[in-house]
Amino acid sequence: MPVTQQRIADELGVSVSLVSRALGGRAAAIGVPAPTIERIQQAARRMGYVPSAAARTLRGAATRTLGVVVMDLTDPFFGPVLGALHGLAHRYDYSLVLVGFERRRIRAEDVRPLTKHRIDGLLILGSGPYPLADTPLRAPAVRVGLAAGAEPATGFWVDEAAAMRSVAEHLWRLGRRRMVYVGGPDATHRRRGEELRRALAAAGRSDGLRRLLFTEEPAATAGLELGRRLLRNPDGVDAVVAANDLIALGVLRALTAAGRDIPGEIALTGFDDLPLAALTTPALTTVRPPYESLMTAAFDRLRRDLGQGAAASPVAPPRFVARLIARESA
Repeated sequence: MPVTQQRIADELGVSVSLVSRALGGRAAAIGVPAPTIERIQQAARRMGYVPSAAARTLRGAATRTLGVVVMDLTDPFFGPVLGALHGLAHRYDYSLVLVGFERRRIRAEDVRPLTKHRIDGLLILGSGPYPLADTPLRAPAVRVGLAAGAEPATGFWVDEAAAMRSVAEHLWRLGRRRMVYVGGPDATHRRRGEELRRALAAAGRSDGLRRLLFTEEPAATAGLELGRRLLRNPDGVDAVVAANDLIALGVLRALTAAGRDIPGEIALTGFDDLPLAALTTPALTTVRPPYESLMTAAFDRLRRDLGQGAAASPVAPPRFVARLIARESA
């Protein structure tokens, strides 16, 4: 049975109104001695008291509830992101209400459940195409990812240009001169391909990228399809740069099933450093976003916007640098 303020009052032999004021931060204003307030708060902690969100709503107080919109619930990239967010919410005593889309197919009904809750703020996880203006809530919001269209910068994202430069430089040092980039239908995948092209061009190595291949297949099957296309037209390829780890793993399966030696014949890289990346044979060379620092910065920004964080805290730069994790595949 939940611990109520009445139970705390009975335990201590005080009135319910005094307990309410002590736990709500209003007791000192009416002259309640500090030791009495501390005794009530200690009893609440000892007994496992949890404030009622419904009661806070009726009082018009902040509910310490955040809405979370995930741009693609089928993308395993969001596993580490949500894990980091869950840890922050637990640390700062927030509840999370999770909604989202499947493969970035934007449907209003998928986020409508947010309106059933009195939410203080909103986190959008993932790059567009879902502008903050389309959310059903008028609450402070922060995005983890690139803003949609002409939307002003509202959050934090990974420096993909720097990430693809690190991939290009790593492969070039390995002597790979005939690269192919492969990606799915997401705008993020196309953007990373262009960043790879620009990185090689800036280094005077434009001929190092033979072509960019894309498919409309979802990420779970895109890698297999792209790997089979490469086998039909190998064109002397000695390196494959995949838009993310899931696609890279599909390419790996297609190429190794056909007897190709990875990395002897063809080096392979991914992006995201999913937990599976270190467990494949060969283990996947990939790019690891700074999940913890990225989510901490976004969470701190939202807390400041809500007036519940440290107002004097420095504002983190919006762009975060990912790290190349060199393993066996390249």
